[in-house]
Amino acid sequence: SGAVSQIAIQATKSLVRILGEQTSDGYVLRVDLRLRPDPGSTPIAVSVDSAQRYYENAGQNWERMAFIRARPIAGDIELGKKFLLSLQPFMWRKNLDFAAIEDIHSIKRQISSRPIRNSNELNGHNIKLGKGGIREIEFFIQTQQLIWAGRYPELRHEYLLKATSALMEEGKISKETAQEIRTAYLFLRKIEHRLQMINDQQTHQLPKSDQDLENVAIFSGFGNVTEFKDSLLSVLNCVQEHYADLFETSPNLSLDGSLVFTGNELHPDTNLTLKTMGFSQPKSVFNIVSGWHYGRYPATRDERSRQLLTELMPQLLSTLSNTIDPDFALTRFDRFLQKLPSGVQFFSLIKSNQKLLEFLALIMGDTPSLAEWLSRSPTLFDSLITEEITQPIENSYNLKSKTISAIPPEGNIEDFLDLTRRSANEQKFKIQIQVLQNIINTETASQLLTNLAQTVFQQIWQVVERDFVRKHGKLLDSNMIAIAYGKFGGRELMPESDLDLVFLYNIDDSVEKSDGVRPLQPTLYFARLAQRICSALSAPTAEGKLYEIDIRLRPTGRVGPAVVQIDRYFEYLKTQAWTWELMALTRARPVAGPEEVQTMVCEGIRTTLTSIKNEKKLRVDAVEMRKKMITQQKDTSKWNIKHRIGGLVDIEFILQFLQLANANHNDQILSTSTLSALRRLKTANILCESAANSLEEALQFLQWLQFMIRIIGPNFFEREELQSRLLKVLVRHSSFSTIEEIIAEMDSQTDAVQRQFYQVFRSHLN
Repeated sequence: SGAVSQIAIQATKSLVRILGEQTSDGYVLRVDLRLRPDPGSTPIAVSVDSAQRYYENAGQNWERMAFIRARPIAGDIELGKKFLLSLQPFMWRKNLDFAAIEDIHSIKRQISSRPIRNSNELNGHNIKLGKGGIREIEFFIQTQQLIWAGRYPELRHEYLLKATSALMEEGKISKETAQEIRTAYLFLRKIEHRLQMINDQQTHQLPKSDQDLENVAIFSGFGNVTEFKDSLLSVLNCVQEHYADLFETSPNLSLDGSLVFTGNELHPDTNLTLKTMGFSQPKSVFNIVSGWHYGRYPATRDERSRQLLTELMPQLLSTLSNTIDPDFALTRFDRFLQKLPSGVQFFSLIKSNQKLLEFLALIMGDTPSLAEWLSRSPTLFDSLITEEITQPIENSYNLKSKTISAIPPEGNIEDFLDLTRRSANEQKFKIQIQVLQNIINTETASQLLTNLAQTVFQQIWQVVERDFVRKHGKLLDSNMIAIAYGKFGGRELMPESDLDLVFLYNIDDSVEKSDGVRPLQPTLYFARLAQRICSALSAPTAEGKLYEIDIRLRPTGRVGPAVVQIDRYFEYLKTQAWTWELMALTRARPVAGPEEVQTMVCEGIRTTLTSIKNEKKLRVDAVEMRKKMITQQKDTSKWNIKHRIGGLVDIEFILQFLQLANANHNDQILSTSTLSALRRLKTANILCESAANSLEEALQFLQWLQFMIRIIGPNFFEREELQSRLLKVLVRHSSFSTIEEIIAEMDSQTDAVQRQFYQVFRSHLN
């Protein structure tokens, strides 16, 4: 029970304090509790049942090795013996466990086998964890006990020297090897004792200075430091030779240094290797990787998963080390791993497919936004597996064949919505990956994202409307359409863009209600249908969400009805619309509904835009509106590409104003696309060639920059502690050599836009 557990924890704390507390008389014993099951996530006193379950389900080979030397020493000795007896099947396998042997091989092969070449390397050497040290002797003997003692019980000795003799007697090691191991072990233990007698310190590290090392040499019975170093070097290299002979036919996995994540402390050589690879926090790396081996996540609870992970570790860390910030990339990978339901297939895939692993590292290291997305929806990983990830993407997506068949006859559309989300999110993910891989540029990506959004929107409209009609029937002689505004209307969608929409309908005045079993009057009918469509697009599910929907551009904004009659919509635009609403209208286009009604609305929009004649009022309103936006702007960062002075909004203001001011005598300048409108204004000589070229260059650069920031993650970009790292990512995925070059180009382009803005609006600005 909880009460018993708390009593045990408090008793353990008291015992540790009594034994380890420093008083005027010194202390009794140092106590290390980190060998309990998963010490990073368990209390210091663990129930017998919990421990047994842990070792049965998640016990690691290094823990089997640790239990070789375990014995009960206090408390209920009989209970301790029973506990150790219950672990016999975990420790000793009757049949040769080749999977376990492979795991042990992997651990050993990740330790650098480079010998100590000269005595100068001995200053500061760790005689327990360093090359040729006590730990390697223990590993040499205990791994062979794990392999053979299941079949030969006489090898099951907790005392290392007795185990060494037993291995020799069974013919598993030679007599000469046994003698050399015995001599080395006793020698190193003697030096260990001498080191710890100095100042009563818990240390295994030799002094770094020659003078202090000479003191140790004399204290250990040597005449001088040279004699001591020669003897120690001989012992360490002897141990290393025997250690290197273990599984000598297996390929080395240690890269240019050791990478060991067994046990409960960071090996000095592993610490050095991680730092050399570029990890700034080796201890954090050790804690994360150790957590995987403890089976804390579903993906690492299976023994085979952990064995694959051990084999994969050098390859994984090496690949992550090639990212801008390896520590950050590893943390993101850890979050992704946490959500995976299983690990065997995943680890097998990335172990055998370096390109796939590099894809994953690219996402984890360079794009925190995509990394979080992948962590929330690990199924997106499937889209990286196929070769399609690098294939050109078609300009439109026929999701119909993938989704329409999922709709059951009874009208439950949840399966359809989930399948649509999954398919669409995979495509959005794929588009962004291809931008990072320079397979497509950001302009193409925007068009693809827009085509995808329109296809998904039309598909969901069709299915939701079908389900809605089943419940509420139809309204005779009526239609509803949707108009896209903003980036959706201009075919310039970016990652995480909202869909700006306005819903319109027409109906015969004589129709009072729908003809279904649950009839609705027209205004309520269309309002609820539009609401259902928006919810289907924006509501989050297990498969994520599709798009945020913004319908505030409808007449009278938030206070107006969600769906407006077509005639009233155009009457509003003609008589009541603000200038900013007319500017927004330059990017409006129908995206769903009956074709004939869409055509009629297109003509109505064009008629509205070509009927505006008060150029002076347009200019005054546009300038005042821009001034108000600048005054109210909260984010004044230079990386606010859209709203900063000289940014994308200023380009849009210039082009939208010029279209409104000139469309009444030349409707060919109208286009919902910003780039197309700019080029048409140039062709019509409304913008001179130099001004148009300057604006086009700025537009394309700023749209590229905004798209890349959206991929990397604008929310992360705003965090000062991440910004310098993410700026390096931006450079990596650009044609620029340094971030200073990007900033200089950004400042140059926004200055050019400011000059053009002044030229267009100077009469009012003055």
